[in-house]
Amino acid sequence: MPSIFDGLGSYYLMGIPFLYVTLPFITLMKPLMQMALTLTLILTGFACAYVAMAIPKKNSEMASALLIAVFKHYIVI
Repeated sequence: MPSIFDGLGSYYLMGIPFLYVTLPFITLMKPLMQMALTLTLILTGFACAYVAMAIPKKNSEMASALLIAVFKHYIVI
């Protein structure tokens, strides 16, 4: 090899030690990933509902939008 930064040697010299350093951190954070996904989905749903309820102006439009959303949720899932 012309250089230490070429080919497979650079992977063994730099990649493997990096995995040994990051693997314990990833292992400790793995149970939190489910909580993070749940929080992200809840916040996204709240933001979408907040924007969707700001679009209709009359109460009847808001009620019909809410009913359509509820029926769509239960029919699709």
